[in-house]
Amino acid sequence: GTKTMFKGIDALQDCLEEDIGWTPPCALCWAEDIMCSKSHCIFIFLQSQMTNQIANFEVGPETITSATCEEANCEAGNPGDFVACSG
Repeated sequence: GTKTMFKGIDALQDCLEEDIGWTPPCALCWAEDIMCSKSHCIFIFLQSQMTNQIANFEVGPETITSATCEEANCEAGNPGDFVACSG
């Protein structure tokens, strides 16, 4: 998490390669997706974390979550392209 927040995509990719053991192309694909999610969805994530501290935040089928934000912004070319990158 620290590498994602403060050290940028290169440090994140290195972490995915060295600590998890992914290949460089796979690590880059995931690093780009993580950075896209950070850029577009961080406030939705933080809001849900704060809400869960106060009450039981139940997620329904129409609820916008970090995951639905990531899908909308980072998977199919809006602007990220994780689906094409990951195969």
